[in-house]
Amino acid sequence: MRTLTLKETAAYIAGRIGVAGGDAAKLFTGEAVQLIHRYARGVPRTISVICDNALVTGFAADERPIDVETVREVCGDLDLKISEPMAEPRAMNAAAAPDESSDEEDERRAVAGPVRRL
Repeated sequence: MRTLTLKETAAYIAGRIGVAGGDAAKLFTGEAVQLIHRYARGVPRTISVICDNALVTGFAADERPIDVETVREVCGDLDLKISEPMAEPRAMNAAAAPDESSDEEDERRAVAGPVRRL
């Protein structure tokens, strides 16, 4: 099974929350989603565990939306270590300009705000 990209992670979180009847844009900041992706290394089950624990922690603290501090706290409790930004696989394109932005930069921009920007 392959890991999810940052953009796919944001869509996965939004989809899971949507199925439960929630609005992802009101529950996680874009920065929190980015951090969840880095801690989970794109693994869907780990993403779910982090999100579930962050939602419980945020609910207990009356925090909305969940921010990076809560994600860090939860990941620390779970003994997860942050990974370096993950390099996304790219197709080789000889015609691509050298100053063209990377897929990872594009994905970061896509989730820079609340999850609803997807």
